Amino acid sequence: MPNAIVTTTDKPTGIAALGGGPSVLGESQLRLPVGGKIRAGIKVLTKTAATHTKAGPIYDAGVAAGKPWADIERELVEACRFDKSPLTPKNVSYFTVRPCDFIVPETAAAIVKAYGSDGADGFQLYRFPVVFPVDAWQAVMPHGLNCYTRSERVYWSQYTPDGRRHCMTHGIVPVDPRSKRALRTYGGRPVVPRADNGGICDPEKCPEYQARQCKLTGSLLFYIPGIPGSSAIELPTTSFYSMQQARSQLELVAHLRGGRLSGTIDGKPVFYITKKQREVSMIDPATGKATKKKQWLIEMEADIDMTRVFQASERAALAADRAALALDAPRVPDAEIDDDPPPPPPAPATDDVKASRRRVNDALTHLGLLPESLIAYCLGQDDLGEGWSGDAVRLARVEKLLDRAATDDDLYAEIKNAKEVQP
Repeated sequence: MPNAIVTTTDKPTGIAALGGGPSVLGESQLRLPVGGKIRAGIKVLTKTAATHTKAGPIYDAGVAAGKPWADIERELVEACRFDKSPLTPKNVSYFTVRPCDFIVPETAAAIVKAYGSDGADGFQLYRFPVVFPVDAWQAVMPHGLNCYTRSERVYWSQYTPDGRRHCMTHGIVPVDPRSKRALRTYGGRPVVPRADNGGICDPEKCPEYQARQCKLTGSLLFYIPGIPGSSAIELPTTSFYSMQQARSQLELVAHLRGGRLSGTIDGKPVFYITKKQREVSMIDPATGKATKKKQWLIEMEADIDMTRVFQASERAALAADRAALALDAPRVPDAEIDDDPPPPPPAPATDDVKASRRRVNDALTHLGLLPESLIAYCLGQDDLGEGWSGDAVRLARVEKLLDRAATDDDLYAEIKNAKEVQP
């Protein structure tokens, strides 16, 4: 699976909430564990391989037995002595769900049973709902340029904090001069910039990319409602069009939901994955001219009532305005101001308090929580109570509280549903 490197800011949210950061195992590149793969297509015999008398029966027997494509390919090469790969990908209208692609093989049948339907290619998986576990789109759709041999990944793209894309590879394992044996490297083989191109990823000047050995590869990582398992399911793709379309949908919904991609709306999935036949532009390698070809592409659909989202956003904006005033002044119960003189004006907030308030409001927006709910929740906590918005120490506690709410569903629901207790 391609690396999903996510840079965090003030505090971890989204994928960072899974526990990224330094450890004895190294600086973590935050990844979701994967328990199985749904594939966008199938593999069939090449025209050359199909002419061999032994190839067809071996291929048919392997498919019927549900063997991995790599195993079928190996059996074909051993039996027929092919110099090149005897299998080639085929674009189809449905998703392939095979037991051999899952840690728990029974999961494949459960997915097809739950969401399969009759279509042009028989009873297959054409469309299914997904739920994302985190809010960073880069984490649910890791992607990059990768160059593979038959045995390993030799080159890959990686961005540095300055936004530059580099070409990385495995470094040479040093040899102990005394024992003449390779040193045991802590954390695996060293990763270094590729030497012969200065470590710069430039596809137009890359011989591997021009030879179609280095390709854009990506995956969607998700859970499927009703399908048990703690590990995510992966849908690999090499389609630039599919990844662009998915990114657009993810960014749109995240914008409308205050940064949230994860979870559901009213208990219902937000996203569905399907396949649509589209006419896409392709460059003819012989002429350099664009041609059009029909292909079945992975597409992401957002099953969301846009009018409800807009209304919710408007309510949240109004609530934020009211809450900003509440954060800038201590609360005084109505019973205490009937006959008493007005309280003195609050002391001007310090820069630290102002900065903390901004972070609290940003976190509320990211989590999709109403400020009024947070205020009601804090008033019910012994270590927060009234006046927390003007106290740097208690504001810091609120920041940590919202950080926890990003991964703690019970805490999130408790804050969301908090109501102010009337005197």
